[in-house]
This record gives sequence, structure tokens and C-alpha cells, in this order.
Amino acid sequence: MTPFWKRIQAIVTRHELWAWRIARQYPLLAVFIMATLWIWVAPLLPALAAVMAMSFSEHGFLVIIGTTLGLICAALFFATFGIWFFKCYFACVGLMLKGNSRIADARIRILIERLSGLTA
Repeated sequence: MTPFWKRIQAIVTRHELWAWRIARQYPLLAVFIMATLWIWVAPLLPALAAVMAMSFSEHGFLVIIGTTLGLICAALFFATFGIWFFKCYFACVGLMLKGNSRIADARIRILIERLSGLTA
């Protein structure tokens, strides 16, 4: 793994760790705090704009290619981030409604271990 990629992963992991710790302190705001993690999707927006531009093209083959690429990107996005999103969502709902912090504590431990591995 390159040092640049390791640094990016460490930054994202620190942000997620911060979000979980704040969500544990303020359980009623847990879903809103986790929503701050979606900022890491922003670098994908130019690629999405390019695929959408291809989909609305006047040329038939570009529409087919753009639509196919859009479907593939959407499937990969939801397969990757969907699982993570629903885990976070159900943990946040557990914090908000029941005050159950077992999942959040487990996630914090995992993130601390991952961060120590990335910064070592």
C-alpha cells in the first residue's frame, strides 16, 4: 500500500472514530453525526457527472455506454457502501432508541486497532 493511500485511509478512519465517539456522547444525534461521513463520497462526483453527461448524449452509442457504466457504478457503490451504511444506521438507531452502545463500542475498538495499524 502506498504511503499516500495509507494516509487517506488514516484520515477517513480518524473521522469515523470521531463520529462514533460523538454519537456515543449524544445518542439522539447519532444519525446526523454519521451523515458527516458522506463527505468522503464527494471525490466521486466528477466521475458521476461524466457518466451522466454520456447518458444524456445525442449519440446512441454514448447513451448505451453511459447508461451501462452508470448501472455498473451504482451497483458497485451500493454493494460497497450499502453494507457499511446499514451497519452504521442500525447501530445509530440502537443508540437513539434503546441506548444500546454495544455495537458502537465494538466499532470503536475495531477503528482504534485499524488506526494503530495504519499509523505504525
